[in-house]
Amino acid sequence: MLTVNEQGIEKPINYKTSVSAKDTSKYSSLVFKLLFFGIMIFSLMVGINTTSIVKNATHDADAEILYIEKWTVYDSEGKSFTSGRSYTNKRAYKEDFTLISQLPDKIPGESLLCFQNRGDVRVYVNGELRKEFIRSRDTYIPGGSLKEFYVIIPLEEEDAGAELKLVRGRTEWNPQIVPVTVVSTISGVYNYLLGKYGIPFALEIMLFVAALLVTIVGVVLRIWNKHKIYMLYGALGVLNVACWLLAVSQLTPFVTRIYYVDGLMGFLFCMMMPFALLIYIDSIQHNRYRKLYSVLFIMSMISFFFWTAIHFSGIRSFQSSLVFIDSELALIVVSVLVTLGMDIKNGHIKEYPYTAAGFIAFMIMSIVEIIMLIFFESISNEIPMLIGLLFLLILVSIQQIDDIKNIRSRLEEEVKNNILEKEQMLIHIVQTLAGTIDAKDTYTNGHSSRVAEYSKEIARRYGYSESDLNDIYMMGLLHDIGKIGVPDVVINKPGKLSSYEYSVIKEHPVVGANILQNIEEKKELAMGARWHHERYDGKGYPDGIKGDKIPEQARIIAVADAYDAMTSYRSYRDPMPQERVMKEIAEGSGSQFDPRFAKIMMQMIIEDSNYDLREKKDDKPSPGKA
Repeated sequence: MLTVNEQGIEKPINYKTSVSAKDTSKYSSLVFKLLFFGIMIFSLMVGINTTSIVKNATHDADAEILYIEKWTVYDSEGKSFTSGRSYTNKRAYKEDFTLISQLPDKIPGESLLCFQNRGDVRVYVNGELRKEFIRSRDTYIPGGSLKEFYVIIPLEEEDAGAELKLVRGRTEWNPQIVPVTVVSTISGVYNYLLGKYGIPFALEIMLFVAALLVTIVGVVLRIWNKHKIYMLYGALGVLNVACWLLAVSQLTPFVTRIYYVDGLMGFLFCMMMPFALLIYIDSIQHNRYRKLYSVLFIMSMISFFFWTAIHFSGIRSFQSSLVFIDSELALIVVSVLVTLGMDIKNGHIKEYPYTAAGFIAFMIMSIVEIIMLIFFESISNEIPMLIGLLFLLILVSIQQIDDIKNIRSRLEEEVKNNILEKEQMLIHIVQTLAGTIDAKDTYTNGHSSRVAEYSKEIARRYGYSESDLNDIYMMGLLHDIGKIGVPDVVINKPGKLSSYEYSVIKEHPVVGANILQNIEEKKELAMGARWHHERYDGKGYPDGIKGDKIPEQARIIAVADAYDAMTSYRSYRDPMPQERVMKEIAEGSGSQFDPRFAKIMMQMIIEDSNYDLREKKDDKPSPGKA
């Protein structure tokens, strides 16, 4: 029996291995469901717990937030103007600015000064330099900080009412000349930051935890199941996006104290987004658009190494290359949407309905986020995309559950077809072999086939399954295979056999069993050959066993074999009359035959009113043709 593996190579199918794989697939589907829901519950608990921390932190009545409300701003030419809490202008891309204000008149002990920053900055309190950040000096990776981070400066009570001066260098991102600047205790600063970014940060952590756990489950299933787990690539893609969101979160530099991590890692994770997602989409679409996705994958790979290399070499920063990186990502998104549209048109979408729904939901939520970015000034404008990604991850996991069920169904069908094909081929081989055996005896033509049919019918009436019926049929066909070792002159001797010749004939059960025991997949075939001449009372041969110690199939074949012997042509007689056959079977019940199977055989005789269960005269070979 042959099947085709994933590489298109034919390989033998082992019945036991196939059944084991079927059971493994069944249990893996159940285990994955339990793991998936466990992951979702655990991730939800993480999100709820983080949100609770944020909620509790932002409702600390004792943590007062003091804003710097008024600034005097000096440009590079020395011209000044007045600003409120914040001020944004594209001049920040080209000029340095000096900001002067006054600290609150009352500052609690152990307070902090906190503001958002992007480029070089110096902070003075009453003319004393309290904090300095120079990107080229204070970052250890070429390109430095590429996004905002929060500058934290400790203050003392005696700093109350002092002059505050910020000297800010030009920026490449977010042209905010005057940042929102607050003074508060440590808990107040936490309140301030968590109030602005806490909910998205909690969702990002929840997404990261869920994607990481689903990725780990995907790896385990891949190793255990020996099947491709497409969810693994989808989860890796979502995990990459979660890492990107965490990297660009305003809280990340505050937590890690590494000012350049958000921008640098943000761009690296951003450029890695296409890899796993392209593999996943290509896999669930069964490689229909492999050429397109291969081009996009190679393009993304080249882009990743190219922009990374020129950034670290100092030729061109990630920020200045952003338009090209975003254009590439937009091209990939459009290409995926086009293939999804083609699959919808051609009806292929039914192959991955959950994933398709997840991608559509993600795209809708991304559009909502873009609208929020354009028309609404919201700190939490990334929440729609986070919700979309969580929804995508859930549906990707559900799709995998569905795929595992389909794998199990296909495997069960494959096993069933392989077994049927294998048994049919084996039956044909056995029938040919049985015909060869019968041909040795001029007067037993068709004997093995008839015994097989009678045995199968007895077993069917006794309640055997379809698979077991096929087994006993083959056992019936091969029960006399040991006669291959008996000389033709003995088998076809017209007169009475000598004691020596009879002893030779009696050896054929052992010879047959020795032949058949070498068939690994059907060890039971040897039982019918060895013990079909045993008697229920223990007076048979070759081993003289009795009762239930004789294998059940051999007891069935013994009845069928004796019945065919009485209803076939012999050199010295025609088939016995049906009434005499019934009498012989009845008399042998409990002594020669198992009573249960003798009773079934007698019922078959009763039902055979036309005496069809016998060797027909047309089936009897002419002398000399054996």
